[in-house]
Amino acid sequence: MVSKESSMRQYYLLLLPQAFVGFVDAISFMVVAPSVVFYVRSVGGTLEQYGAVLSAFSFASFLFKPVLGYWVDQSSTFRAPYLTSLGAAMIGGLLYFGASIYRGYLAVAILFLGRLFGGMGAANATLGFTYVAQMIPQQHITKLNALLSMVRIMGMGIAPALNIFLSGIDTKIGSFHVDPLNSVGLFLLASNFLSFLVIYFMLEEPPIETKPEENPAHLNHQSSQFWKEVLAPDITLPIMGIFVLNANFQLVETGLAPAAKDILDWDPVQISTVFGVNAFLMLAVIALTFKLSSAGVSDFYLLEIGWFVSSVGYGALYLLWKEGVTPLAFVTPFFVAAGSFPFLGAPTRSIFTKSVAKYPTLKNQQGTMQATMSMSASVAGFVAPGLLAAFALRTPEEVAQSSDKRAFTPLASFAGFLSVVLLVGFVLLRLKHEQQSTNDGSGVEAHEGTSLLAVSQGDVSESSQDLHHPRVQAYRRQTVSLMGISQITFGGSDDAGEEDKATRNDTTII
Repeated sequence: MVSKESSMRQYYLLLLPQAFVGFVDAISFMVVAPSVVFYVRSVGGTLEQYGAVLSAFSFASFLFKPVLGYWVDQSSTFRAPYLTSLGAAMIGGLLYFGASIYRGYLAVAILFLGRLFGGMGAANATLGFTYVAQMIPQQHITKLNALLSMVRIMGMGIAPALNIFLSGIDTKIGSFHVDPLNSVGLFLLASNFLSFLVIYFMLEEPPIETKPEENPAHLNHQSSQFWKEVLAPDITLPIMGIFVLNANFQLVETGLAPAAKDILDWDPVQISTVFGVNAFLMLAVIALTFKLSSAGVSDFYLLEIGWFVSSVGYGALYLLWKEGVTPLAFVTPFFVAAGSFPFLGAPTRSIFTKSVAKYPTLKNQQGTMQATMSMSASVAGFVAPGLLAAFALRTPEEVAQSSDKRAFTPLASFAGFLSVVLLVGFVLLRLKHEQQSTNDGSGVEAHEGTSLLAVSQGDVSESSQDLHHPRVQAYRRQTVSLMGISQITFGGSDDAGEEDKATRNDTTII
């Protein structure tokens, strides 16, 4: 019997390509976010056009995620969808750089197009969620998702140093002038090319002959059973939660750079430093949520903590971002609001993934369903920035003329309000599942660190059988063999069964 540590090393190697892509995505976001508003202004764009450029990224991601999800569900291959999305991201980086050649409307249009292609690349996040859901045994998802998230946070922490490096660039490549703003495009091009190579050479996927057999119960959009499952509260509420989480975040992403510039006269490096400090604070919060989960705190309780912290953070952000605020008072609400993210994102995704797995019509459509959830985040991403830039974010002149001198209009208070609404919603859903658990007489206390999704014993057995399908086992054995590692037993032994029982109640944190 191979040790648990050896088994985990196999999974670490299996997810190495996803970790690298996530690392690059995190750095790319942190490099673009602090400077894009200055880039738009430098080529003659307006604040409204800045909001449109931000929205383009999420809009393209929204459109491309279902394509990738359906592609994976139908072909059971990951490499081709990944490479396609990364190719689009490279085109986006090239356009982002080339926009600086022009001025005015044309330059903004090229920037807009570049972010569209960048969003197509970012859509591969749904591939990562699907890959973990399909390829990793459920008892290990918590630890591996935590590791992947920490890699992303490390990327966010490194990005400020990269921004400092880019801020000193002033050179020419042929007839093209490379400056701190357009050099970001060259970084996007180069980093996504590296991701392309890593996926091409290192990503492991199941050979055709060993893939699990397709579930004969296909999605039927006319079926009452399909709609009954899709509209179940434990499916719809997590989707709403991800939407609100990302809509709230857009308030920070859209408003932080211009508000910091107008109120505190900060430059991109100072703004990027705030994001970098926040990344290290989030590492501490991730460690806290992991510890709470290990102590038996359920997904629902983590979500309730998160939505409470979110309501406090965004409420303070609206009240304190105004003329005369000190730097400490300016960044504190941002840190508090961002501190809610580890409590919200992964537990919501965990509840959703487990809910999908328990419904017969949905459980073999993880790619499509994960894409659906990610699309809700993208809707918030491309709708909110334009609306916030036009109706919630004030210009310096509007701040001076206002009576409260705040950087935002009252519309920005939506973030705190929606956080309270979701807090109440998940409390009610938890109480519902606790009641169902009591009525079913399952003998599992609802307050334990177990799933509160009221999955019947039949559902658990069926899910376990899927995990240990002979063809799934054959694929996993072939995967580690291709990686040059001795084959190990992924399940089926008494010891492994005991490990499953001991770890099945892990909560996905990240």
